[in-house]
Amino acid sequence: MNELNIALEHIYDDLKYKENINIIEVGTGYGNNSTCVLYNYFKNKGKKFNLHSYEGLKKCFIKASEKWSKFGNVKIFNEYFCNKEDIQKLLIPNIPEYIVDYKEDNKRLINKYSNLKLDGNITNNINILPDIIFIDCSRFMHLTIINKC
Repeated sequence: MNELNIALEHIYDDLKYKENINIIEVGTGYGNNSTCVLYNYFKNKGKKFNLHSYEGLKKCFIKASEKWSKFGNVKIFNEYFCNKEDIQKLLIPNIPEYIVDYKEDNKRLINKYSNLKLDGNITNNINILPDIIFIDCSRFMHLTIINKC
């Protein structure tokens, strides 16, 4: 995660005079990687900050919630950070026919995203005005996330 620290150094120059920094992370996973880097970076800067992190997968959300439950300025949400209709309109049509680095065609991913159970698991309200939005999830979700923003 050294690359993330380098990127944060560049971003920090624009934020260092803010009293409180609001961060949205999309793709918490288990909360062990980028969530830790973001938290530690701003903690080490001595800045007040809020970190709202979104994870759509229940098993990852549960682990991340357990890990971060004692941190008052970190909130983990079990929500997909997108608009529900964008899964069908933006994500699925833009999955390439063959994914070179996965060494497979698009059938598995189309099936995966077509069968997502999203009822009640979509971000409706963003409770902070973010200074930083960090996307750390499947690249196929990026367009839906950007559209949500």
